[in-house]
Amino acid sequence: KRAERDSDGKRARVLFGGVEHPCSRQAAEALEAEGFVAEALPVDRFGVVRAEALTARLGSDVAAVTVHWANNELGTLNPIADLVAATRRLAPHAFIHCDAVQAAGKRAEPLAALGADAIAVAAHKLGGVRGCAALLLRPGAREPRPMMIGGGHEGGLRSGTENVMGAVAFACAAQVRSELFAREPRALLDRRARLLALLQEKAPDLVEVAPAPEREILGSILSVAFPGARARTLLTAMEARGVYVGSGSACHGSGAQKISPVLQAIGFDAALSGSVLRFSLCGTESETDLVRAADVFANARAELAAGPVGRVG
Repeated sequence: KRAERDSDGKRARVLFGGVEHPCSRQAAEALEAEGFVAEALPVDRFGVVRAEALTARLGSDVAAVTVHWANNELGTLNPIADLVAATRRLAPHAFIHCDAVQAAGKRAEPLAALGADAIAVAAHKLGGVRGCAALLLRPGAREPRPMMIGGGHEGGLRSGTENVMGAVAFACAAQVRSELFAREPRALLDRRARLLALLQEKAPDLVEVAPAPEREILGSILSVAFPGARARTLLTAMEARGVYVGSGSACHGSGAQKISPVLQAIGFDAALSGSVLRFSLCGTESETDLVRAADVFANARAELAAGPVGRVG
């Protein structure tokens, strides 16, 4: 359906977070071919969309808003409930979508507390199998129109034979994560804090890429910059020792050499952008695991700093 104009003749707008995952950003931008206007919402220096930034862009011509709960590179959290409240107040007819793929199964609060009309989650991010995901729809919200028709599967929203085994594994993985947080609410945050402290002991010059308030941090991601180090080289050296970390988004492919668009969008120091590593946690790491990760990092960095050793003879 092509975009309709509001009572003032304005083209309908679609708002998306300034550091959204490409799956949301590119989908929003693609709607321009249907007559919509796609607009990126400004973010602060940690990639967070503040309520006041969204409020300034809202109006009767806004048809949809999509903002992810957690950034997949920085591990920073958006105040989704506040963004939803602002949208309901100033653009009551807008459809609100939240990409919760990175945060689902890594936060204790229920997804329903976000209040969005549609919430996307993926199985492999919380221990399920790849190729299985879910779109959670708020009761009473407008249902999306199916893009694939012909079989009436998934309540008529998405035709195609259901991935039953994937769905069952998804449910089991979600149950395991729920039990983990019921037993240990700070399973991720405490391990992240411990790993950060260990890394700071090894590298006092490191720069944490995260806001100060803990409520704005996803415990499963620790993004840090190491001045003078090349992230890709350090990553490879650590992998050789059995510790796997990331640089930029895992979705960009292991061969990517460009500076992360997310770091560019938040205005991160260009001199440090090539030295950012992302440590990912699942909440079950032992103290031994965390100490080993820090030791492997320190040894790899020291070896790289020393440079190649020439052969004699």
